[in-house]
Order: sequence, then structure tokens, then C-alpha cells
Amino acid sequence: MLTGDSKSKAKAIAKELGIENYYAELLPTDKAKILDEIMLKAAKHGQKVAFVGDGINDAPALVRADIGIGMHKGADIAKASADVVLLRDDIEAVADARELAISCLSKVNNSFKVTVGVNSLILILASLGRLSPIQTAIAHNGTTIALLLNALRRIRIKKDK
Repeated sequence: MLTGDSKSKAKAIAKELGIENYYAELLPTDKAKILDEIMLKAAKHGQKVAFVGDGINDAPALVRADIGIGMHKGADIAKASADVVLLRDDIEAVADARELAISCLSKVNNSFKVTVGVNSLILILASLGRLSPIQTAIAHNGTTIALLLNALRRIRIKKDK
């Protein structure tokens, strides 16, 4: 946790959230410098770093992070600097956004695999003369429409509450 707040406030918040490592009384440049160090260590392990911020002093770190996450009611500069702005000011929304992103990516990957498989099958059947040109067009367009309709289905994330 990187904060400009006092050490006592930072310690209390870190304890409440179960955060072991925290830095307090930081200037914007300090946050960016520490974030660079964290990102360097993470990159060595193939990891990415997200930074969540809501204030003017968070803007440099939000821009610098692999993904900057702004809070809904945060400063305009923080929201403009972020890659993602949450629709509610709730730190749990970060986890929800991550889960939603993973679900979306999974849906895209699955749709891609189905598209390649089905279109390959259609192409093979058409090449072998098992499908007429009209049947091929109907099969191809039908699967495309089915996959598009699947993409429009709402993605739901599981709540543990």
C-alpha cells in the first residue's frame, strides 16, 4: 500500500485490510518511484502490477502502472490517468472487475476455438463435396450468428456473500 496519509492512519488501514507492506507520507514522485521498483520485481516473475488510486497525487502512479484503476468519486485527474475507472467506490470492485475481465477473456478464447473448429469442419465438408455452396454459406453464417448471440449473453460473476 502506497499512501500520502500519516503513518498511524496507514498502519490502521493496512492492519484492517491485512496488508503487510505499506509506505506512508509519500509524495506523488515517491509513489511512482516505489511503484517502479515493485514493477521491476514483478516483471522478473512475469507478473503485472495494478495500482488503485483516487487522488491528484496518485496520477503519476496510475499512468506508470501496468494497469491504473481509478475510483468513481476520485479526482478528475486520477480518473483521466487511469486505464479503468470503477463505477463504485468499493475496493472489492477491483476484484469484481478482475473476475469479469477473466470471464470475458475466457468467453472470447472459447468462441475463437469454436469458430476455428466449426469453420474448419465446414470448409473440409465443402471441399469434399459433402456441402453445396448454399449449405456452406448457411452453415457458416448460422454459426457466426450463433457465436455473436452467445457473445451478447451477459457474463455473471459469482458473489460469495
